[in-house]
Amino acid sequence: MAFIQRLGHPYVLLTLCVLFWSANFVVGRAVSGDIPPIALSFWRWVVASLVLLPWAIKPLKRQWPLLRQYFWRMCLLSLLGVTAFNTLVYIGLQETSAINALLLQSTMPVQIIALNWLIYRKRSSLGDGVSILLSLLGVSFILGAGEPLKLLQGQWSQGDLWVLAAVLVWALYSLFLRWRPVELEPMTFLGFILPFGTLAIFPLWLWELSTGAVTVVSQESLLAIAYVGVFPSVFSYLLWNRGVAEVGANRAGHFIHLNPVFGSLLAIVFLDEIFEWYHALGAGLVALAIGMTLLFTRKIKIGEGR
Repeated sequence: MAFIQRLGHPYVLLTLCVLFWSANFVVGRAVSGDIPPIALSFWRWVVASLVLLPWAIKPLKRQWPLLRQYFWRMCLLSLLGVTAFNTLVYIGLQETSAINALLLQSTMPVQIIALNWLIYRKRSSLGDGVSILLSLLGVSFILGAGEPLKLLQGQWSQGDLWVLAAVLVWALYSLFLRWRPVELEPMTFLGFILPFGTLAIFPLWLWELSTGAVTVVSQESLLAIAYVGVFPSVFSYLLWNRGVAEVGANRAGHFIHLNPVFGSLLAIVFLDEIFEWYHALGAGLVALAIGMTLLFTRKIKIGEGR
């Protein structure tokens, strides 16, 4: 979509992407009692595929020989980025809070950098390390309600573990984006991975139905499906893929720290939660971490980290 290019700077793209994603967590938690997790994931991608396909059919036909050449790579990216990640998140949100799920996203830059080293032996810069520490400190103040040391005494819930697994999946997806052919257009890429990922969820949805899990059809549930099917799906994937291509997986991963900041603000507006001093401190530290990323970025290289 041409509007992605008009937004300009990759950091703007990544910020908008994370804003849409943070709202996805809040919506997912809000409807967790009405929409089973696999059903929410399945119908999310059905909507996203239907929205995208009218624009993707021509690029898909034009670049089908390229897709066929890299078919199995594309299937893996689809299973990681579409099928697995969001399904695991929605399962986790059945047993943990939206704010917990959002805050656990802060482990993603650490996982990306660690996986980058394990798989590609890519070293990170001093700026990356400093910004990660600042971000984690900010997140710990939010999660610990102003007492970060309380986190050392906490116990992980099963929902938290599902979300951590989802974060690992997305870290792998971000790293493996370098496998995407350079010639492949963004619309062709999404036009393949969204429908394929949806088809992969379909048997899981049938299994969930067989367990007796039922979706409560209401205005709220339909609006929730519409939102997660458009903004954090079609728009965010275009924004994220473009941003990673511009600045690399390591630097793009830092922007995930904006998830708890945006998520907290959305919770205050829509869930009537109270804004405390530690929210302000945590958000400030996350903003400072993003500033450190900008400071240590001497120049943006097209395709860095690919």
